Amino acid sequence: MLELTIMMNHGKYLVTDSKKRTLYSIKKKLRGEYVIRDASKYELYELSEGQTMDRHMFYYILLNGKRKATLRCVSKFLEPRMELEEEDGSILTIRAETPDKLSYTFVKDKKEYGTLKIHMLSRTEYKFVINIDVEIFDDYLPLIPFAVIESIPPTVG
Repeated sequence: MLELTIMMNHGKYLVTDSKKRTLYSIKKKLRGEYVIRDASKYELYELSEGQTMDRHMFYYILLNGKRKATLRCVSKFLEPRMELEEEDGSILTIRAETPDKLSYTFVKDKKEYGTLKIHMLSRTEYKFVINIDVEIFDDYLPLIPFAVIESIPPTVG
């Protein structure tokens, strides 16, 4: 399992591993897209919100401007979950495990591959912890919590 922690630091989010090494940085652009860069500041992927008339949000994960995957909110309230459909047609489900929508499980082909924990540091600042099987890890995975927060807001008392 690979453990990633995502926290705000000087206007951008830093993605660190369990040894506290910075692997990526994530920054929100003016138009609302999130961009993930590697340690050498090379832009890897972009999370861009799709246009929809539906009540459920969806996002594109872009690589060099071309769609790599689509992330859809399937349900906000009853069994909250999102689905990530990759180029090859495989689907990774991100399923809420707690009523407050702060804990999620990654499921693919009915097998659990990891978890996402959301910690609210303030009303607008979050810390995300992803534990993911290296078998399904991809560089765009740290972008998923940002789509989850926008699509399925936590319900904390």
